[in-house]
Order: sequence, then structure tokens, then C-alpha cells
Amino acid sequence: MKRIIKILIILIITLTTIVIYLSIYGIKTEKFNNEIIKNVSKVNKKINLSLNEVNYLLKPLNFSINISVKNPKILLEDKSLDLRDVTSNISLKSFINNQFSIDDLKISTKEIQIKDLISLIRVIEGSPQLFVLDKIAKEGLISANINLTFDLNGEIKKNYQINGTIKKAKFNIFNQVKIDNLNLSFNISNNQLTLRKIKTNFNSVKLKSSLIKIEKKKDIFFVDGNLANEEQNFDISKLKPILGDLPNNIVIEKIDFNSTNTFSFKVNKKLKLNDLKFETNLNLRHFQIIKNPLNLKPFLPNYTEQIKLEDHEIKIKLRKGTLDIKGGGDIYIGDELEQFSYSIINDDGKITFDTKLNIRKNPLIINFLDYKKKKENSSEILLKGIYKKNKELIFKDISITEKNNQILIKDLLLSKNFKIKDLDYVKLNYRNKNDLLNNLELKKNKSNFSINGKSFDATQLINNSMSDDESTTIFENFNSKFDIKIGTAYINKNDYTKNLAGYFTFKNNKLDKLNLASTFSNNKKMNLSIETNNQNETVTKFSLSLIHI
Repeated sequence: MKRIIKILIILIITLTTIVIYLSIYGIKTEKFNNEIIKNVSKVNKKINLSLNEVNYLLKPLNFSINISVKNPKILLEDKSLDLRDVTSNISLKSFINNQFSIDDLKISTKEIQIKDLISLIRVIEGSPQLFVLDKIAKEGLISANINLTFDLNGEIKKNYQINGTIKKAKFNIFNQVKIDNLNLSFNISNNQLTLRKIKTNFNSVKLKSSLIKIEKKKDIFFVDGNLANEEQNFDISKLKPILGDLPNNIVIEKIDFNSTNTFSFKVNKKLKLNDLKFETNLNLRHFQIIKNPLNLKPFLPNYTEQIKLEDHEIKIKLRKGTLDIKGGGDIYIGDELEQFSYSIINDDGKITFDTKLNIRKNPLIINFLDYKKKKENSSEILLKGIYKKNKELIFKDISITEKNNQILIKDLLLSKNFKIKDLDYVKLNYRNKNDLLNNLELKKNKSNFSINGKSFDATQLINNSMSDDESTTIFENFNSKFDIKIGTAYINKNDYTKNLAGYFTFKNNKLDKLNLASTFSNNKKMNLSIETNNQNETVTKFSLSLIHI
């Protein structure tokens, strides 16, 4: 009995020693290499492994055996890829039964040249996308940790995980887009790709992102993430892929900004983009255009083709095809600094705008109203309106305020040649260049208008209306009647009439008929009529008569 107990003790000690040894040190052998290679080939039949000795480590608590291989190689035709290690677990039961069924597989790669990896994948699956990727990839290293699990049939489960990093990658896309020094970490799981800690230079623009996520649902890829750029003075030529082709009459010389951006969109297998959304906070430090098509010199004498913006805080949103831009900052008109704010919404080509320009140091002139801002005064210009696809411009509100002077215009319709086609309301209360008070209201009634006011200097308006010079004509396709009633009407700086009443009509943008009656300061009554006859000749009748009191 004692001998049996002794034998049992020796067996237990021996088995325990073996288990401890196998659990700590394991054993190395090439005996099962073929079985390992066979199971790895289930990932892809074209994949082959070159293995050295394999280490088997017992996991008694899990009733499994851990298999690890150092420095193996993946072989594909005449290409090879060096790995750091391959590890797996098999159940102790399947090992004893000589079934050798792998439960999981973990592969860690060394840093691999991206071009080598692409070439290797092309051997497995030769797609046009991989061919293009091979052509545009120039440099870079990639490393990965691949975790696979297998079902009872030896098929890979969908809960696989691939984590890794990309370092110092470089891509050149048709010499138009250059991506340099791309660094990021990635995670690939079933139908999802997550990119983190992204840093790169995109056409010399320094970009970074904390997260970009791509998820596949059926045949659609959902992409969302964030992007930021550091402040820098950009090379305009390298921003062409972003800005696109600008018209010949617009030349940008300088742009300096930083921004934070969030975005999302959907893309199908044919790379068609849908449901694009983004939000941008843009800090525009400097922006300079040295050539542009806007001719504002008749209104702003110091204006040149050069536009300079500084320190603009801009918010940009895109939702369901509608672009919304809000911002404000400094603008140079000539050499003088002014304040400019704006809100612009582009909805399928229909542009709605709301802008404010504060003019302190620059002159402001509106010739057809004979208005000129005094140098020492500040002026606020508010413009609200709509620019349509047919190039018509509707000003819903125009407001110019300068101390006690105010000009208010509503629903002003301009043609593409910036001529007046229609308007709804005008209120004038200002002193003009001759220091004469203009105080009146114009109101639209169907297709005609009424003008009522205390006083008005009509010199400039009459001269423009009666001129044959098309450049002085402010109307286009304008055919309307104006009923007029003004307390004091100035013909020039010194001459005026009282109680001006009557009407005038426009036909084809020119004065067609006029019938006015008024009283001069010397109590003489004036009657003036102008009419265009059938021969297109202007017939003018003028009479003066003394009013007896």
C-alpha cells in the first residue's frame, strides 16, 4: 500500500513538474508546422507561411495550448513579407485527438513598406483600385496587429480586429494632389474602418484629425470625422485643387488662415458622393485679392481692384445642399481700414445675403442721388437681398445711415447690367452735395408710383432721365407712371419751386410724358409739359403766369 502511495506521489510530482515546465517554458518543435500552415491558408488559399521552430505553451487553466512563432514570413508567389510573430490557441482536447483546430490567430507585423504590402495584396486580389493605389503610393511604412477567431468549421468569424499604424507615407495623385508625411493609427473591424491621430501635409497645407470613421452598410459607405489645419501663409498655386479654377478676372495673391472642421457624407461603390454635411470654424488672418471684377469706384472713390481682409471669424455650414456662411472682420478700402460683416446662404444657386459695412474714413458717393458722405462722419451700409440664377439681383433692403442722413430702399430689382427694373419703396432724408434737404417717400401702387415729400433736389435725376447717353440711364425695361407731390423742389442750388404737383411717365427707360405745375418764390405759377410725339420728337410746353393775391 505504501508503495502504491509512493508511486502515486511520484507520478503526481512528475506530472505537476511537466505541467509547470510546459506552462512556463513550453516546447519547441517543427512537427505541427504543416497543420499551422494549413489553418492559416483558410484566410486565403494563396497565402503560405515560412516557419522556424514553433513554441507550444500549455495553458492548463483554459485547457488550451498557446502556439507562437517568431519572425515567420508570408509567401505569395515570388514575394515575401516579414512578420514579427504569429500566435494562436488550440484546445487541449483537439490537440490530444490530433484534430489541431485553431480557435484564434494573432499576427503582428514588422514595419513594412506600403508599396510592398500593396504589391502583396494585388497578388491575392488584382483590382483596378489597387493598381491605382500602387501607382500613387510613393513612400511610407505600415505595421499591424491582426486578431482573428474561427468557428467550429474553421471559418473566420466576423468579430476580427486589425489595429496598426502608418508612418511617413507619401502619395502623389496625378501631380495635382500631394500628400506628404502622413502618420495615423487605424482600426479595422467588420464593416468599419476607424482612423485616429492623423497628421499630414496636403499640398503643403498642414492638416490633422483626431478621428475619421468609415462604416459600410449594405453597398453604402458612411464617412464622418473632423479635420483641422494650423495657421500658415499658403502657396496659392498649391491650393488650386481646393479652390478650383478661378475666373480669369479674379487673382488671389495671399491667404493665411486656420480652421477646425467636422464633416460627414455617404459614398457608393462607384464613388458617387451624397448627403454631404460639414461645419467649419475659420480664422482668416489675411486674405488678399489683387484683381477682381467688381467696379465699386463710382461709389467708393478710394476703391481699387485689390481687396484685403484681415482677422475674419467665419462659420460655414453645409446641410442638404444649402451652404451657409457667416462672418465678419476688417476690410481695407484703399489704404483705410473699415468694418465688414456678412451672412450668405446659397440654396441651389439662389444666393441670399445680409451684409453690413461700416465706413469711417473713406468717402461714399451715390451720383444718381447726388449724395456724398461727409469725411468726418461715419456711415453704415446695410444690404439684404437675393441673387438669382438668371443673374437678377433683388435688394430686399438697402439702408444707408450717416448721422442725421438716411436713405432707405426696399425691393429694388436690378438687371444683370445693374439697371433698375423695379422697386417698391424709397425713403430719403438726407442733405446732398449742394447741402439741400431731400425728404420724400416713393411708394409703389401696382405698376405705378407715388412720390410725396417736403423737399427734393431733382437736378441730377432730371438730367439723367432726359439724357440720351445710355451710361447715365439707371433704368431697364422701365415703363411706369409717377404721381408727384413735393412741398419744395429745387431746380438748382439757388432756384426752387413750391407745391410741385403732377405726374411723369417713363417709356423704354426714358421720360415720355411730363405734366407738372408749381409756384416760384416770386409768386409766378409754372406749368411744364413734355411729350414725345409719333415721330419720336420731344415737344415741350412751358408757361409762367403771375398769381394775384
